[in-house]
Amino acid sequence: MTRQAYRGHLIEVAATSGPQGYGYEATIADEATEIHRHRLVQPPGTFDSREMAHDHAFASARAWIDGSPLHWPFAPPHA
Repeated sequence: MTRQAYRGHLIEVAATSGPQGYGYEATIADEATEIHRHRLVQPPGTFDSREMAHDHAFASARAWIDGSPLHWPFAPPHA
C-alpha cells in the first residue's frame, strides 16, 4: 500500500490485479484524526500497469479532496 499526504488528508492506495490488467482501491482519511472520509475503486483490468493505476488513484483522490476540503477549525494552515 502506498501513502501520500495532501491538504490535511492521508491517501492510501493499493493496486489490484487481474488477468486483464490493474485497478486500485484508495481510501481518503483526515490526516489529524484518521477518520475515513471517502473511498475510490477502479476494478482490475482498467489500467495496463500498476504505475498507471497508482497515478490515476492519487490524481482522483486529490481532485476529490479539492472539491471536499476540510472546514475550519480542522483545515490545516495554508502557507
